[in-house]
Amino acid sequence: MKLSYNQKIGKFVVSELGRILDSDIDLDALATRYGFIAPSVKDEMTDEEAQEMVDDFLKCE
Repeated sequence: MKLSYNQKIGKFVVSELGRILDSDIDLDALATRYGFIAPSVKDEMTDEEAQEMVDDFLKCE
């Protein structure tokens, strides 16, 4: 949550992002819903699989 101080009213104000984050405990779903991250796909490669593909490609050259 992000707080800022509003000098005109003399109070701390919670940012809209802070309100959104406080409204949902599942941060992955929240980040996906608001477009901060892409939804995961079941057929995505792991880092190890991707590195293996790169290594195999480099062996062919």
